[in-house]
Amino acid sequence: MKEKGELSNDINIFAIGVDPNKFSVLLYKKLLEKLKTAAISSINLDFTCVKGGFPEATLSIIQNLKKELTLSQAPSLSNILAIQLNVISPLSQLFRNQKDEYNDLLELDPEIGNFLTESPEKFGTSEAQAYRQIVEDVPVDVMHLLTIATKNMEKHVQAGTESEVTLEPAFRTSN
Repeated sequence: MKEKGELSNDINIFAIGVDPNKFSVLLYKKLLEKLKTAAISSINLDFTCVKGGFPEATLSIIQNLKKELTLSQAPSLSNILAIQLNVISPLSQLFRNQKDEYNDLLELDPEIGNFLTESPEKFGTSEAQAYRQIVEDVPVDVMHLLTIATKNMEKHVQAGTESEVTLEPAFRTSN
């Protein structure tokens, strides 16, 4: 649309890569540098990266978005597109570990549930709270979320664990 003259204003894109893997961070940087050189002159592409996992990287994401909002001098960011790739595997393992620890405590002391102030959270709760914190802390018109998981990831998540419980009841997928 920009090349055809159907869009008069400049297009500003700010990308934040988030990944705990140092090689993924390097790959992201190279990919965005190449994309930036290929973009037409009226598309402004800036990017940064947070080396860390999600949702632990939430504060860094918020700080970067606030910085970009200040630079844009706009009252809000028009759109945030969040894309998560293969996020289910590490999150499900964290979920299982937390649930296993809670069950171990219950086995040692069946009344511990009355004593603990925290019970195991439902699968995906901390991630949902992180997204909520982002939109509450940074003025944004719309947040789009796309999650892409590995097919048949359940057997890979369970590998090396004693878990026989699948995550199917904990989350829903759509085709």
